[in-house]
Amino acid sequence: MVADRNLDLALSVTAVSSPTREKKGLVRFINEFVKKRESFRPFAPSALAEYAGDWFDLGEHAEASGYNVSPYMSITAQVKESKRDLIPAVTHVDGSSRLQTVTPEAEPFYHRLISAFYKATGVPMVLNTSFNTLKSEPIVETPRNAIRSFLSSMGTIEMLVMGDYVIKRKPADIRKLLGEEQKKRVDDAAIFPEKGGIGQLQNNIFSFPWRRRGSGSGDTGADSR
Repeated sequence: MVADRNLDLALSVTAVSSPTREKKGLVRFINEFVKKRESFRPFAPSALAEYAGDWFDLGEHAEASGYNVSPYMSITAQVKESKRDLIPAVTHVDGSSRLQTVTPEAEPFYHRLISAFYKATGVPMVLNTSFNTLKSEPIVETPRNAIRSFLSSMGTIEMLVMGDYVIKRKPADIRKLLGEEQKKRVDDAAIFPEKGGIGQLQNNIFSFPWRRRGSGSGDTGADSR
């Protein structure tokens, strides 16, 4: 998930980002478990503008604009047939895709993110969908909204990025979540209330001044056997 201080630029800075080259099961996962909507809804790619012409049919005038033909996700382009199997998560059944082109001038952070993904995978785009994980609620508009939506998406969204901040979840303390630690303290106190629980009883046992029988001055201390 990528978010930024410029929350008015909703298409790229308040978005859920994911790889595009995964199998179509990713579409169902995001729709059903992240977005909580019908599983057939399509997704769009955010592509590096300089490589968009290699992946989409953009027409004869695209080169003149540096292939930055759709900065606001405002056009539908055909994915080139040779590329469709490489980006199934953003290729619709008719081979089309609702494209967003990204330039370093307009979105430097987002461009760097996609460039890093391209360097690692050879695919110059990521899946982009609006960041709204709570049912019937619109796209997030404030950091408070973003954190609230992130907290409600446990098990689906792994990371929240807002400006210079990266927010991750702490590993869950399963015993604490299940109440086992608290239950143990309650049980101990019930068994040994006058001793402060079994933990205190153990401390008393190991701190008791045990002595061998006949160890001196007529003491009859406990037998060590």
